[in-house]
Amino acid sequence: MQGERNAVPSRELRKWTGLKTNRDLQIVIAKERAEGKLILSTCRNGGGYFAPSDGALGVSEIRSFIATLNNRAVNTQKALTAARKALGRIKAMGHMSM
Repeated sequence: MQGERNAVPSRELRKWTGLKTNRDLQIVIAKERAEGKLILSTCRNGGGYFAPSDGALGVSEIRSFIATLNNRAVNTQKALTAARKALGRIKAMGHMSM
């Protein structure tokens, strides 16, 4: 479906595709994206997946999607940094066998 207002929830996409789990759906979408397909997603208004609208609205939807993924990446990097530091402290104290 085109446009965020027409985003299709995961449960609907699973019905359409016959996939059993959200994880299976995420794998298929990741593969499609890796092949260059532009599949946007949103958590607003119940969430779902969609193709961007035409024109200026579509540009805005793409920008919003990029910002969401960028924020997620920043938060993931912070979590990785904290976990790596904790692992380093554990190793330094000799509490972990290699």
